[in-house]
Amino acid sequence: MKYCFLLICILTFPVNFYAQKDNLSKKDQKILQKEAKRIEREQIERTLKTYTVCPSSETEFVVFAARRIDKNKNRTLARDTADGVKGISRTDSYDVLITFKDKMRFANVRPDRSDPSQYQDDKKVALENLQYLNGPGKAMSSTKPLEKVNSGFLTHSIFRSELIGNQLGISVVFDDVNKMITMVYFINAPTNADGKNYKTFEEWSRLREKFLESYTKCVSQELIRSGQ
Repeated sequence: MKYCFLLICILTFPVNFYAQKDNLSKKDQKILQKEAKRIEREQIERTLKTYTVCPSSETEFVVFAARRIDKNKNRTLARDTADGVKGISRTDSYDVLITFKDKMRFANVRPDRSDPSQYQDDKKVALENLQYLNGPGKAMSSTKPLEKVNSGFLTHSIFRSELIGNQLGISVVFDDVNKMITMVYFINAPTNADGKNYKTFEEWSRLREKFLESYTKCVSQELIRSGQ
């Protein structure tokens, strides 16, 4: 009888031991998962901040104001396309006002972070929306968005063919690594004393390209500096 009791204890002990070990492992896993989420969130915040401090102060463009819009949310943005309204995901965003020589509004920059699982679809919808806004009868400079690579970022842009209206163009900048879709809305300058805005269309075009180059270069350098 004594031996039977001993045998039962021996057989039961490993089961109880490993059960406790499994419980501890699950607890540790939760701690690790929580820490991983914290680190991921910190990285996302650093990435977003990068998009709000560019271009650098060495240029004529000034970051006048940055306002947080969404933080760690699951939002769907409506976008008009030729096939109707479609959605783009957004988890985080800022609204950044850029001025030229700290005197006049030059652009509104909207860096939006997509839900990583929806990023590729979001890119397609963003381009469909850009093409829709570039539709016929809108005095645009080209029949389709212009594609260009700036500092490693693929950009697509549409621009008016004249210096008319409150908005002169839109550029979308894709950051595939960080799942960011940044919209740049170029604002027309206020009317000067001579009744004109920019002196010539070419003057505005040069400033527009200078801004896109300096902005993307700054973002690229800041991301590298922060290890992203």
